[in-house]
Amino acid sequence: MVPLKDIVPAAQNNINTRFILLDKSMKTSSSSEGLNKTCLALVADETAAVHFQLWGDECNAFEPGDIIRLSNGIFSYNKNSLLFRAGKRGKIEKVGEFMIAFVENTKHE
Repeated sequence: MVPLKDIVPAAQNNINTRFILLDKSMKTSSSSEGLNKTCLALVADETAAVHFQLWGDECNAFEPGDIIRLSNGIFSYNKNSLLFRAGKRGKIEKVGEFMIAFVENTKHE
């Protein structure tokens, strides 16, 4: 498991980590393929807080207080901002609730 403070943007990442979801905001956008729901979440561990993007059904699957394990995630630039996400190859799963130490200082502001 990689601490959030040690994650850096790269062309290809295979990030495996665990964090708590602190807050999320919903956004629905339309595209040529229909409506795409995305959520920008603030997540944290004991080392840092970062923004994490959820897509589609992931938006409803996770709530503040959920502890999430990410496998094969990526951390990259998207529209001139840093974005942490599962991506197409990544997997996120809820592994607990509320009981994790975390900091509230965001990384790469």
